[in-house]
Amino acid sequence: MMKEIMDHWLFWLVVIFLLGMILYGHYRGLIHKILTVSSLIVGMVFARIAVPYVTGLLRKHTNLYSVIGKALLKVAGGPGAELGDLLPAQQRELIGRLHLPSQMKDALLANNNYEIYKLLGVDAFWGYLERSLSNMVLNLIVSVLVFMVAFFLLRGIGICLNLVSRLPILSGVNQLAGAVVGGLEGLFILWTLALLVRACSSAGWVQPILGQIQESVCLTFLYEHNLFNWLMMSILNCLG
Repeated sequence: MMKEIMDHWLFWLVVIFLLGMILYGHYRGLIHKILTVSSLIVGMVFARIAVPYVTGLLRKHTNLYSVIGKALLKVAGGPGAELGDLLPAQQRELIGRLHLPSQMKDALLANNNYEIYKLLGVDAFWGYLERSLSNMVLNLIVSVLVFMVAFFLLRGIGICLNLVSRLPILSGVNQLAGAVVGGLEGLFILWTLALLVRACSSAGWVQPILGQIQESVCLTFLYEHNLFNWLMMSILNCLG
């Protein structure tokens, strides 16, 4: 038994964590937990909807895109436009060498075509890189800020509504349903951690974790069907 646990420690750690979240949800009750989860979901949806409008205003009324794009390309290890025009294979190789999370490199590779160049208002690869990097980073920053505003507004409302859950007639149902929502909240946390693992997939410390994930059917399913990874890719690919 101990050998099984040691060989598949990540799977058992996930199981214990989810059970703990279910018990914590039972303790806190449905109204408290569902407001927490609802705040997360509504905050993410609102952020996704608001990103194109906010970034569009920034692009129209500021020069942030140009400044940030050049700075990011330099930080990521890009050589700059002094290399001149590159062949498609050279472009793919250069993107692969950039010091960026795998999600950002995947988005850069997927969008490297003339249709996207036209949408971004550029006519060459280097302009595409700069504009795309600034797009991605500003999209993420705006998403986080909008999410935080929406989340804390909803949490404030939740604090008031949570007082209702203390009525004796609602207590039993409130706690049982809270266990279900607690498990869902635990899943959201696991997806967030999986997103970090995917972003750092080339780092040495991540390799043992990826090995554990690949050895477990359940963990592989959770890793490959990550709602947050899909959301992040949709934000990175948003042209504003």
